[in-house]
Amino acid sequence: MKRRQRILLILLSCLSLTAAAGFLIFDTASAEIRGYVDKKGFFRFPGLKQSGPAEAAVRSASFGSYEKIIEEASGMYRVETGLVKAVIRAESDFNPTAVSHKGALGLMQLMPGTAALMEVDNPFDPAENVLGGTRYLSQLLSRFNGDKILALAAYNAGPEKVAMYQGVPPYEETKMYVRKVMEYYKAYSRK
Repeated sequence: MKRRQRILLILLSCLSLTAAAGFLIFDTASAEIRGYVDKKGFFRFPGLKQSGPAEAAVRSASFGSYEKIIEEASGMYRVETGLVKAVIRAESDFNPTAVSHKGALGLMQLMPGTAALMEVDNPFDPAENVLGGTRYLSQLLSRFNGDKILALAAYNAGPEKVAMYQGVPPYEETKMYVRKVMEYYKAYSRK
């Protein structure tokens, strides 16, 4: 992993620990960066230039922008294309620079530890993120015998929680997540 990427992952991990307050303040000897978490759970840093595509372009992106990589990852890991699209839509709404309040990164909202396990060096690179996220989803589907509901619950809450509860954990966030992804999956499967 490149030094710059490691520093970014460390910074994002630190940011996620303080995000619960709803705002962030970082003091350095030369600058202060203020940020906040918006209504969708994304970190925002007013006045800070992005290294990636312009914010407007990111907001207007849809799965069409990532169709080839989604199809490639789906074929490679034998996960239905509609399911991958549904997870991306629920996780980041197709925003490749999304960062959750818990520190999940990129299109498929990979936690830094999961990204490392899936050999994703740059979680903000759409191709790496989709390949890593689809690989992880494939592993969860295998672990839970192809049961999409359990695999999605594990994607959200962690496979150990699904195993512990022997089903979808009783967390409202996880239950809503599974419902939302399945709704998107059904819609993408009809197309």
